Amino acid sequence: MNETITAQAFYLNNEELISEAVKNNEGVIASNGAFSTSTGSRTGRSPNDRFIVDEPTTSD
Repeated sequence: MNETITAQAFYLNNEELISEAVKNNEGVIASNGAFSTSTGSRTGRSPNDRFIVDEPTTSD
C-alpha cells in the first residue's frame, strides 16, 4: 500500500461522515436514504483466519 494521506477528519457526526464518504466515492445514498457501499470481492468470513480464545469466563 503506497497511499499518501492528504487530509484527516476526526470526531465527525453521522451526517458529516456519510457526506465525506460519498464525496470520496466510497459509497452512495440509496433510494431509501441509507448509505450503501461495496466491500469488494472479499466479503465473507475467512475460515483460515480464526482465533480460539480460552479464558476462565468462557471455559468449563
